[in-house]
Amino acid sequence: MQRLFLAVLIGGLLSAAAVAPDGARAATNAAGEAAFARGDFARAEAEWKPAAENGDPDAEFGLGEVYEQAKGDYPTAELWYGKAAVQDNAKAKYRLMLIYMAGNKQFPPDLAKAYGWMLLAADDRGQPPAFAELRSQLEAHLGEQARADGRKFAEAWKAAHAAPTPPPAVAAPSTPTPPAAPNPVQPVVVPPPAAPNPRAELDEALKGVDCAPIQVDSAGGVLKVSGSVPDEQIRTKLLTIATRAPADQRPEIDVAVIPPPLCRSVTQIANFPHDGLANANGIKLTLLGDKVLTEGQPIQVEIQSQVEFPVILRVDYFTLDDQVLHMWPNQFTPTTQVAAGETRRFLHRKPEGADRDWLVGSAPFGTELIVAVATPRPLNLGNRPPSEAATAYLRDLTAALRQARATGQQTLVATTYIHTAPR
Repeated sequence: MQRLFLAVLIGGLLSAAAVAPDGARAATNAAGEAAFARGDFARAEAEWKPAAENGDPDAEFGLGEVYEQAKGDYPTAELWYGKAAVQDNAKAKYRLMLIYMAGNKQFPPDLAKAYGWMLLAADDRGQPPAFAELRSQLEAHLGEQARADGRKFAEAWKAAHAAPTPPPAVAAPSTPTPPAAPNPVQPVVVPPPAAPNPRAELDEALKGVDCAPIQVDSAGGVLKVSGSVPDEQIRTKLLTIATRAPADQRPEIDVAVIPPPLCRSVTQIANFPHDGLANANGIKLTLLGDKVLTEGQPIQVEIQSQVEFPVILRVDYFTLDDQVLHMWPNQFTPTTQVAAGETRRFLHRKPEGADRDWLVGSAPFGTELIVAVATPRPLNLGNRPPSEAATAYLRDLTAALRQARATGQQTLVATTYIHTAPR
């Protein structure tokens, strides 16, 4: 099914989500897991919330996942993970370790608490393979004070949530045993940890990772890491490196998770400037509206020209299922020109006329890519269908960019991510 469609916006009503009865918690949890797996986070929340509010640990954990991974609301995720952890949900302890390692704008990282949750999670069986690697990273880089604070946190948490123990039986008096002679203990000398080198650690973490177009900018003395990686584990590793660095050396990580096959298209487009096929400066592409667009919402972009000559634009949408949709030009507007230094908005709603909105389509949902290519003259790409396989289009686009370079044209390229979710 085509991921996007060109249509006039019409009103609609959202149907209310049904709430599962208390007696069907197992079925409710299964339905929540299925909805979460297909990216229907609103349905997952509706399925899990009643059972979570009644104390079901699996539903509490699921609700924590919704708030962490779908909404980025770490404080609320911590609340629900914490409720599940009290009921010995091993996965909840692992996720608490991760969110304290990573942190976000509303939830500062706390490596001592992350270490404490790591100790608590280590008591449970069935942790994922990434747990051992993250544990070794924490143990290798934390100082003694942070370790001590983490151990104190874990011990206090265990004491607060331990089952009450019966009073000990009164034993008959016995002859006291004389104390043993003291055994001298040799002090253990712990070498100081090596000075952190965030850039080297980031390079090492990305070594051998395929499908990860990453840009590192050190302007202003702060490392800024942007781009995408193919899975959440690699992103977590980068965030871990950043959070354990000293405050004055802490990199800023702004990395999306884009799995194959889309990440291959993202990588090829990211290489256009390196291959001399396009200039990454000269136009600015901005996605307007909400941070996350849901199914049926219009897609609006703004393009700002930063060059002293007019350009012809192409705007394309690369989807998670390896398709590319040609948003502009389209059947209503065969060419689009932007004047020197002009800022224009495209694909926005108009009250009348032939223009239509591009709307967010159906699943799969997640992080996808919009690309704008600008040239002084139209590229030689022939007649293209409204949508096609990304591989075929990128092959022809690369050939057209080489031809433009051979004729002395200056090609400009800009990209932006778009985050989509079900309604």
